[in-house]
Order: sequence, then C-alpha cells, then structure tokens
Amino acid sequence: MEKRTYIVRYILFFMGVPLLFILLLANSNNPDASIIGEWKEVEWKYEKTPSRDKRELTEGEKKSITKGLYIHEAETWKFLPNGRVILSKDGKEEELGWTLKGRGHILKLYHLSDQSEHYNLYNLNENEMVLYFHTELHAKSIVKLKFKKIDKDPEYAQKI
Repeated sequence: MEKRTYIVRYILFFMGVPLLFILLLANSNNPDASIIGEWKEVEWKYEKTPSRDKRELTEGEKKSITKGLYIHEAETWKFLPNGRVILSKDGKEEELGWTLKGRGHILKLYHLSDQSEHYNLYNLNENEMVLYFHTELHAKSIVKLKFKKIDKDPEYAQKI
C-alpha cells in the first residue's frame, strides 16, 4: 500500500509542477502589450553625472555628452502594435521602429538610418514608464526618462 502512495505522490508532483509553471506564464504581463499606447514624457534628468556633488550639468557638458546621440526631450511617444513608434514634439513627428530585447527590459528604438538607441526599461505599469539611458561619451552619465500614459483604451492594447 505504501508503494502505491509514493507512486501517486510522485506522479502528482511531476504533473503539478509543470502545470503550475504554465499557469504562471499564462497569467504574467506581456511587456509588449503594456507599452502599446501614448506616453507623455514628464521628467528628464541626470541621475548620475561626472561630478559627484551636483546633478545639474552645464549646457556645454550636456552637448559634449550627447554629441552624435539622439536625445528626446519633452515629447509624446506613441507606441503602435506594428513595431513602430511616433515621437511628437512641437507639432513635428518622427517615426521610428521599436522592439523589446532581452527579457523585456531593454527598449530598442531604431531609425531608418540604421542607428539605434537602447534604453533600460526600469518600470512599466498601466500608468507609468521609467527608462534609463546610459551615455558613454566623455563622461559616464545616467539619464532618467519618466513617462505617464495618456490613453487608457484597453481595446487599443488588445490589437496586438
């Protein structure tokens, strides 16, 4: 009788663990679906600057660090389900491609000229997105970009 009990327990365990894993995967949030929509940039600041005693940079330091890079400030980013993103600022629009890399924690924006930008996706929920951008030129800096979601249309996100 004991041998049967052990066999039943082993069968239940080895069937239960994969089933639990599948259920957890099915209920997890898909970052691709969460990022779809329109986001307004509400904060853009240097988290880490070359000087340890200040967070602000002079205009000359900013230009030196960001030379040759695409830096997007005070814009609206509209992520579309087809892998395109529209950046808007002062009535001007620019269309780029986007994809999430790694385990959904690296946002890659790419331009038609084959240049790309990589952002660390630090936080993404239904209302807020926080990206970090590392500059490696002349002085190592970490730029924090914070966004608030503009549209909350659930049908729009379901079109993926």
